[in-house]
Amino acid sequence: MYPNPSSDFLNISGLTETQHYGIYNIIGTEVKKGSISNQEKIDIQDLTNGIYLLKLDTWKHL
Repeated sequence: MYPNPSSDFLNISGLTETQHYGIYNIIGTEVKKGSISNQEKIDIQDLTNGIYLLKLDTWKHL
């Protein structure tokens, strides 16, 4: 994931398939969610300054 820190967009390298993601604030509230594929960016311009956690849903359906 880069750049870190960022205030505009996040890039995640090495994705081989579309991934669902959630962005959580420091107290654990989900503040943004969506999906991302290789070469796409996550727009974080609407988030206020702070520390956030990014969780990718890498669970595969069998």
